[in-house]
Amino acid sequence: SVNDKEQTLINDSQGNASMFRKNPDTQNYEKFPVTQTLPDDSGWQIALANDINNDGAIAGQGIKEGDMRAVAMVPLEITNLWSDQLPDVHANWIQKAKDKNQMYMTGQDSKPYILMGARADGKAYVKAALKDKLPKNFENALLFRLSVKGQNDPKSGTSSYNADKQEVSITAEDLGNEEKDYVVVAGYDANKNAQLDPNEISFKNDWVCKVVPKEKYDKDIGFLNTWKAGLGATPLAYDCVTAFLEETTPNGSTAVNTEIARNEYGLTHAVGILFQPVAQPGPSIKAIFDENSLMAEKIIDSSALKNWLNEQFELKKSYVQQTLNNTTNEVVQFNWQLPPLDVNFSYILDTDLKLSLGSISSSKKPVHVKIIVNVASGKTIEVKMTGTLNDLYDFDYDGEPFVFVKPAARIQSGYNTLGKAGRVYKSEIQLVDSLWPREFNFK
Repeated sequence: SVNDKEQTLINDSQGNASMFRKNPDTQNYEKFPVTQTLPDDSGWQIALANDINNDGAIAGQGIKEGDMRAVAMVPLEITNLWSDQLPDVHANWIQKAKDKNQMYMTGQDSKPYILMGARADGKAYVKAALKDKLPKNFENALLFRLSVKGQNDPKSGTSSYNADKQEVSITAEDLGNEEKDYVVVAGYDANKNAQLDPNEISFKNDWVCKVVPKEKYDKDIGFLNTWKAGLGATPLAYDCVTAFLEETTPNGSTAVNTEIARNEYGLTHAVGILFQPVAQPGPSIKAIFDENSLMAEKIIDSSALKNWLNEQFELKKSYVQQTLNNTTNEVVQFNWQLPPLDVNFSYILDTDLKLSLGSISSSKKPVHVKIIVNVASGKTIEVKMTGTLNDLYDFDYDGEPFVFVKPAARIQSGYNTLGKAGRVYKSEIQLVDSLWPREFNFK
């Protein structure tokens, strides 16, 4: 049987049905057995598939619980799944790659899940794009819901379709008080109760939505407030996490308005920013720490910067030695443009910077140094640095195993819909002829 959507249904001599569908990208026909459209635990067996209509529905006969029944099957595949936590904002998503058995996702680390918060009404909202338009009259019969991964238990909620029946909006209620992993399930509403019952599930999608409810969000805020109370020895960490929790500016910095892109460097999860419905950046702040700030002072004196400068100076050692050997002066001055800086701070050696920034970079821009070297000893008398260093205050749910990381990531996921805590912001640290309080020996 052939329809006008370039799909073909073929039955072999044993009654096994296979569907051939034209891939619009490759123009090749792809084959899959009709029975592969059914989850193993659906309870259905297809006895016969003998027709396919112009709406794409496959007609035939199936067996469930010993009864032979007439069935209508529709090819169902989700090609894009996204959080609708911020209404109509397509920023936090998983998408199937063309001609590849893999997924694409926003964020810098391509997480295999969507981290998201509930809306203010306590419900989870997601949307899904379908590979094929639903046949006529199926929108009222085919229900989509969220179910906890590994459980055959659809949450109470709703599903609705856009005008062309190729996009479905899904809600879930009664999320409890802990974050959970949910997957999309679907099935025919056989008993017409407008809810998807466990025995009606005939489709499951593997992509995970990690949903944070209001109760968990508030509990994590309480945890972080208790944790930060013990940060007396690390004042920068205290100030930065306070700004994150209170949607304010860290002490010692000046705030300017800025924007954060959906694919911003360092943005692990596409949450913590009030993105708009169109594909534009979201508003935030940039906390600017000038060269006289405690932040700048700690960076210039950090072990991480020391190691980075030592590596750069080692590369110039032979050149400096040659210069020292060919001068009669007592001192020699050098002005260098060093490569872009990108360093991670050590929790052991630079604790405050590790807990407040984690890492910094010059955003692919060079760093300038002026050094004065004693000719006789080969040691630096003075080293001054000039450059702009940057960080994005963001948390990776799967990041380093500090006790505050996962709670902070969950708080970030609930920003704006569950409360004001969790806003991602930028930090800029300015070095202007900042004096390096260490020395390097070029001999």
